[in-house]
Amino acid sequence: MDDGPPVFSLSVDPELVEDKPEDSIIFQRWSEYLTNTKIKRSEKDVPTHFCSDGTVMRDDQLHESIENWRIWGSPAVASWDLGTVNVAVDVYSGR
Repeated sequence: MDDGPPVFSLSVDPELVEDKPEDSIIFQRWSEYLTNTKIKRSEKDVPTHFCSDGTVMRDDQLHESIENWRIWGSPAVASWDLGTVNVAVDVYSGR
């Protein structure tokens, strides 16, 4: 797994494109961007890994209660905001 920062697709970079791409293209590029990367929301947070097969891992172990990650649109995110998407997961145990 590459621990370096992933490179975001310039074709959907909101600061570089004049016309908004289709949502499906935006979601696909975000999925490619996050696949097989580690995400930390804060310095104290344990890294979360988004694997290419939808698996979610935390602290180098299979996450105990979530799986099947994917990029999803949200009515809370403005349609012109290409730089913001949601990561949705399936919760199969816990709260």
